[in-house]
Amino acid sequence: MLRLSLLNLWDSKRKLVLGLAAMPVVAVPLLCWLVFWGVSSAPIASATAARTYTTNFPLTENPISEGGKWINGATVGLDWSNVQTTPGLAFDVSGAGYNDGTALLAGSWGPDQTAQATVRCKNPSSGIYQEVELRLRSSLSAHVATGYEINARCLRGDPASYLYIVRWNGALGNFTTLAGGAGAQYGVTDGDVLKASIIGDVITVYVNGVELVTATDTVYAAGSPGMGFDLANSTAYSDFGFTSFMASDGATTDTTPPSVPANLSAKVISSSEIDLTWSPSTDNVAVAGYQVFRNNNQFATTNSASFADKTAIPGVPYTYAVAAFDAAGNVSAQSSPVVAETSFDADITPPSVPTNLRSSNVTSTTLTVAWSASTDNVAVAGYKVFRDGIQVATTAATSYTDTGLVPSTIYVYTVAAYDTSNNVSAQSQQLIVTTTSAAVTPPSLVQVNQNQISSGASTSVTFNTPTLAGNTIVVYVIWSNAGSISVTDSRGDTFANVSAPVSWGNGYSAQIFYAPKIVGGTDTVTATFRTSVATFGVVYVHEYAGISAINPIDVTTSASGSSASLNSGTATTTSANDLIFGAGVSDYIVTAAGSGFISRDLAYGNITEDKIAGSVGSYAATATHNGQMWGMQMVAFRAAK
Repeated sequence: MLRLSLLNLWDSKRKLVLGLAAMPVVAVPLLCWLVFWGVSSAPIASATAARTYTTNFPLTENPISEGGKWINGATVGLDWSNVQTTPGLAFDVSGAGYNDGTALLAGSWGPDQTAQATVRCKNPSSGIYQEVELRLRSSLSAHVATGYEINARCLRGDPASYLYIVRWNGALGNFTTLAGGAGAQYGVTDGDVLKASIIGDVITVYVNGVELVTATDTVYAAGSPGMGFDLANSTAYSDFGFTSFMASDGATTDTTPPSVPANLSAKVISSSEIDLTWSPSTDNVAVAGYQVFRNNNQFATTNSASFADKTAIPGVPYTYAVAAFDAAGNVSAQSSPVVAETSFDADITPPSVPTNLRSSNVTSTTLTVAWSASTDNVAVAGYKVFRDGIQVATTAATSYTDTGLVPSTIYVYTVAAYDTSNNVSAQSQQLIVTTTSAAVTPPSLVQVNQNQISSGASTSVTFNTPTLAGNTIVVYVIWSNAGSISVTDSRGDTFANVSAPVSWGNGYSAQIFYAPKIVGGTDTVTATFRTSVATFGVVYVHEYAGISAINPIDVTTSASGSSASLNSGTATTTSANDLIFGAGVSDYIVTAAGSGFISRDLAYGNITEDKIAGSVGSYAATATHNGQMWGMQMVAFRAAK
């Protein structure tokens, strides 16, 4: 696929060439010589040399510096992590979230940039989110990161792999996806060379020299190249990262011309039109466009692998050839020529415009577009399908199934008909379709256990079976004083409270804690009281699968009182498929879970319960008891996507 990434000089030349089409053919050679003097087999000279930087990470540094050549995410940006190095490897230990390890090259860099790195990924796994990143035109300041990030998952060949171009917009987690996709054809693996360039406003990504993704964006015109990493559900830092990195700016060092265009063909469309098509050329940086020659004279340029000559004279044979050029002005040799000639009786009538566009079978990644058949004075040959203004398919049928789409995304479709003479109709009216959200599996309980003490400074409970890495532990603690507590486990997981303790009864306390993305294995959870309890200390531990590891808490609420029923009060969720977890304590015995809830533990006269909230709405945790005083808490955990 070809993309235009010309300098302003080329833009002005292209506009001038458009005016040549209306001139007699005999006048074209001289004017073309004047217009295209900058496009030759030699590179355009530049007043400044390109800046380059290459490293194989020879030092052990945290963060990477290499003599002040780098700035880092935590050191400068504060909200991100730093990149570390050991001899022969750069990596990051940030874990889950958007605080990716980030390092940018210091100093001033030109706007046209290339970054390239060799990937280390010794133990790829679908359960480990090993993501490598290149950065272009990027900058860091306190709590602000801008620029372009190219991220690839180290799982090439697996449907869960991905490759995306995103734009950082400032604050942590504020980014916009520009292009890319998920699937077996994306991603990287050990030893792959990941390369990204930005020339003008065109960003292009290559893996092992093969172009995979491109995007156009004009938001950022300056910044530095760099790198980054994200590693979730693993501590395998020594087996993951980059083993080499290089960056350059400007195109002045590019002296390699694109490959010669191949498979040039000419098709007579009408008495005055001959359409040319050819296979796209390749280039070490990027192909900028093509020069079109007629009868050995250059008379047009185009940025796509096709051109329509609408100035042909019937009965006159024309010899065509094509050459490719890049942004540095390198020009390939001309293609093998083809000869074509129009006649006076050519079919010049296009088919009717397709009508009645409609969609069906819309999912998060696929949909079907259908339309009513066009008519033609000779015969309709097929249809061209456009998504967001770009042709994505041709088909002889009156429907097309589009795949590889992004969930919860708006797409605009149009269709044009063409006949056996390649006359093409105008495009149809637009059909706007939104893909559904990505399928989400609701969280589910894996196991639960509990323990109670009557006195002491801590209470512990061991899960009945080893926990699974990546799951979430939810802990409910009740104790007979008002002092604070802390929760730890034998696996080193980090626990946080979902809200302040609830005070109930005669100065007693209750509180919920959680640890996301746990290490996994045989695990004992311990609640430690700042002030030893003299009456009771109770701990309930739950292991859940399917809770989001990133920002898992949606909403929470709590209450206490004296009545026949327990009620946490309501809170409105913002995500579908939330796990609504309720925990209640009674001065006597809790008798039943609230409506719609499943009782998970009623030991010692208290309760933990849960249910899945299939849709966004207001929810409260409730229960009944045969006592008087009570406390009730509710927390909604987001489902993992």
